[in-house]
Amino acid sequence: MPDLVVSPQEGDYCFSSLLLLNDQDFKHVHPADVSAVRANYPHGWQLLCFRYGGRQDGYDVLDDGNMPIRVRGAFIAKIPEPVFKRGQSVFAHRKQQVGIIRVIVWHYTRQQVYYRVEFAGRLSGFWYFNEDLEAVNAF
Repeated sequence: MPDLVVSPQEGDYCFSSLLLLNDQDFKHVHPADVSAVRANYPHGWQLLCFRYGGRQDGYDVLDDGNMPIRVRGAFIAKIPEPVFKRGQSVFAHRKQQVGIIRVIVWHYTRQQVYYRVEFAGRLSGFWYFNEDLEAVNAF
């Protein structure tokens, strides 16, 4: 289980949850980041993995591998670094195809990350764990 007492340090990986159910909830997002968060996470996120970027002007900085997001009041807990990174090409043994890691999520019960993989432009509905995947290229 991740150590929920110790906050992540800058550069650590973490999982985070922040629900954005109505316009009032967006007060937890830095004003300059609201439009990007609305476009990419319109309802927030549950147990998504990020790299922790430290604190900036009273906000926690979360980096999903695509953009940094500044938030307040999100649940954040340190986790081990994922084996695969967002955007990395992987071979999925179950599907016998090469795909691209698009989403990294913390599986709270198994206490490990799982991945959502895109194949031929479509996001798979399966959860892939480390043992299900093999790196195709160095990342």
